[in-house]
Amino acid sequence: MSSIPQLSQCLQGVLGPTAQQIARETQCVQRQRKLDGATLVQTLVFGWMGHPTASLNELVQTAATIGVPLSKQALDRRLQQAQTADCLQRVLQQALQALMTTDPQVLPLLERFEGVYLLDSTVIPLPEALIAQWAGCGGSGARSALKVVARWELRRGAMDLELLPARVHDRGSAFQQALLPVGALRLADLGFFSLERLQALSEAGGFWLNRVQAGCKVYDAQGQEHTLEALLANQDASEVDVWVQWGHQARVPGRLLAMRVPPEVAAQRRRRLRSEARRRQQSVSARRLVLCDWWVFMTNVPETRLSLNEAWVMARVRWQIEQWFRLFKHEAGGIHWRTHKPVRSLCEVYAKLIALLIGHWVLLASGFSWVRQSLFQGWKVVQRAARSLLLGVWMGDAVLALAVQMVSRGIQAGCQVGKSRQKPSTYQLLEEGCPMP
Repeated sequence: MSSIPQLSQCLQGVLGPTAQQIARETQCVQRQRKLDGATLVQTLVFGWMGHPTASLNELVQTAATIGVPLSKQALDRRLQQAQTADCLQRVLQQALQALMTTDPQVLPLLERFEGVYLLDSTVIPLPEALIAQWAGCGGSGARSALKVVARWELRRGAMDLELLPARVHDRGSAFQQALLPVGALRLADLGFFSLERLQALSEAGGFWLNRVQAGCKVYDAQGQEHTLEALLANQDASEVDVWVQWGHQARVPGRLLAMRVPPEVAAQRRRRLRSEARRRQQSVSARRLVLCDWWVFMTNVPETRLSLNEAWVMARVRWQIEQWFRLFKHEAGGIHWRTHKPVRSLCEVYAKLIALLIGHWVLLASGFSWVRQSLFQGWKVVQRAARSLLLGVWMGDAVLALAVQMVSRGIQAGCQVGKSRQKPSTYQLLEEGCPMP
């Protein structure tokens, strides 16, 4: 596998000399001993990769795999030191600079763009004692929480993360300001909605496909102002695909894409809106109730490059990053820890983020296809190979190659996404065509 040398370079660099140096700089390890900085980081990362709820005893067993004797008491003391959390955070930052990619996905719809960038965020609640470092939103949200902003280039697999206090808005992310390669497409969550930013992307030669923020003004070809709900309410057709200008001041050129949803889907949306409004003790605006009847997006991609039907399929692609967040929170244990000790909880979060990033690299090296195969099943294969991967880090390329081959065989044997006529998968729609929803 041609990706093995790249994977080995990333793992050996980040989890070897880099981790060792960071451990000394943060004073996580102050004296030369068998449990050095690199060994500590590797023990925590691969220990929690294999078992997200691993106890101290199980982590000690992981250290023993590579010949490092360690007591539970000594490890517990390490996990309560702020220096250990600082060390893991900096190792994570270094890992994020070692972006790993693979050969582009071969699917006609994706190949129309120089890259397909998915942009989203999620929030991880933390113990309140960490509020000075990671301030939450307060109110009904956690007082201390960490926001993970992810940017995933779907064609080549490159994953990049940014950590922010949860109270920072998505538009405050560095990814929000980053320009894309000319001809690339951005699919971002509504939290990143900014007409000024979309205009800048257009001027730089990039493309975007976005949901529309409620209340956004629309100007038709004659310059007449409309609200989105009023414009759609006057439509007799079940499909709308027209060029308009967006925003009272920005006047960003783009297509309005809309399709009526089935009545049962619209009714379900209204029930959810009303339920959420009751929970928040608020009322639901008539504007939002009208929009429940429609699937609505906006884009600057020309019709010759992306039809209305194809745009609907591409919008589904963004949910791949939602799956990644679900995997981190639940399958990888990102929001669960076996302690009430704040610093130890933070150590777990950092180590599990490193583990998930490394698991992502391993999947890339094993030939995993994000659209053809199940991300959750692929992650389970990586989890079962965690200690083999740890041995590969210690013993070099030959052992690491065997571990990745083991992952690859497991993926090929049981991770394929099944095909369905009733509920076709995103991959099925990308490969076989785009039937109307």
